[in-house]
Amino acid sequence: MNEPSGGDPDNYLLNSSWMFWHDATRRGATAKDFFENLKPLCTVKTIKAFWGVVNNIRPIEQLGERESYHLMRNENRRPIWEDSDNAHGGLWSFKVRKMHTV
Repeated sequence: MNEPSGGDPDNYLLNSSWMFWHDATRRGATAKDFFENLKPLCTVKTIKAFWGVVNNIRPIEQLGERESYHLMRNENRRPIWEDSDNAHGGLWSFKVRKMHTV
């Protein structure tokens, strides 16, 4: 983590930019449908911006069954395995039953 921007401790710069993505696929969707439904939401470069997004996007308990968020380092990296930047990467995911999200 880098020094705060402008002396404000809430604005600590992250080591790189991060892009939030939203994915809203549906059953039987083609690969083309998947790519069209994958939307970039916002790029963040500070801790303050990160929490600004997390605290203001639709909560996970309100997402549909086949909707998800992705957080990728660098705004040019898409959350798909076909992206060459992800060839040697991994993922961290978890599923929570709706009854445990309230």
